[in-house]
Amino acid sequence: MPEIAIDWLSFKQSEFLRKKYIDFKQFLIDLVAKNGYTFEPCKGVNGYDQGYISHAGFAIFCDYDAGEDIEHILVQVHGTGCSFIEEFYEGGIYAFIKLVVDCECTITRLDLASDDKQGILKLKTIENKYHTGMWKGSAQTMSICGAKDKNGQFAKGVTFYIGSRRSNAFVRIYDKAKQTDTEGHWVRCELELKKQYAIDVVTLILQNDRDKIADIYRALIYDRIKFLSKKDENRNYQYNKVCTWWNRFLDGCKVGIKLARKHDFSVQKTSKWVIDKCAPSIAVYASAYGMDSITDLINDGQSRFSKQHMIMLKEFDAEQKQLAFEKLQKSGEGKLIKELNTRVKEIFGSGLDHVNFIEQEYFEALFAELADQHASTELL
Repeated sequence: MPEIAIDWLSFKQSEFLRKKYIDFKQFLIDLVAKNGYTFEPCKGVNGYDQGYISHAGFAIFCDYDAGEDIEHILVQVHGTGCSFIEEFYEGGIYAFIKLVVDCECTITRLDLASDDKQGILKLKTIENKYHTGMWKGSAQTMSICGAKDKNGQFAKGVTFYIGSRRSNAFVRIYDKAKQTDTEGHWVRCELELKKQYAIDVVTLILQNDRDKIADIYRALIYDRIKFLSKKDENRNYQYNKVCTWWNRFLDGCKVGIKLARKHDFSVQKTSKWVIDKCAPSIAVYASAYGMDSITDLINDGQSRFSKQHMIMLKEFDAEQKQLAFEKLQKSGEGKLIKELNTRVKEIFGSGLDHVNFIEQEYFEALFAELADQHASTELL
């Protein structure tokens, strides 16, 4: 079957996390030096001030915040770098990604690629499916890129994009042989994931064994694109027949993994972002304008709360009261637990052990009242 591999990894690491865990800038400098490579200076990208690149397949970009004493980094591990890590880092790319996640770095991009060198994927056939609309999937668009010569051939290769290139998930199928000036058949099918999609798939990969990466890749591709030999727009999707050669390329995969958009808003996540990213800037602001300016900043922020901010605070408040109750329930003693039990008996005729308090509106109000009254006691 076609080879499947992780072909790109990008992640960010703040100055705070570099000091707390492994400094990946120094880690990679040491790793490549141990195997005969170096890093050379290059221009920064995407707002990063300075860059360093290595022929081993790595790039590191640095962002200086409030002076050169604070340095945040963006690390890019290209295809060559993924192969380098696979060969020279114990446990390979899977172990390296786990290390990155364990150090709380923010994954920004992940590419999974499969190389067909057996002639399964024929670009002319894919072009025909594109022109005739014989494809379906969760991707909304498909486009083609490449210049034809006078004979109608793609002299320098052709690339098919499934999904928008500006989106956080799209598939790219292209002629790798022509790109690399290599003899023989070599077509690559690549899935590029960014931001939350990249984080979600990295999480999925680490929840499974290393040898499941290929299955995850195939299921993700199957959801995004299916090339069809039969298509019926007026009947249920099951009447569409997937091409035999596409089934063969995906090793018979019949169930896709859908990438779901989700918005992860919480007080905990916001607090972590403020501590990791904003603390130095807030300190500079306070030093320049005084502590009263921070109070003004908070008041201004509260005046601009959105509905989502209010939901975050409400959920956080509920979580804290629930945690307080669980601690009280486990303790089984003290004035508050006795008072709570007495009040519940008065309302429901039975004690705490026999009341489904989560579903009882009156009990929730009662508990909130009592928990607020005792929030600062030693029991909490």
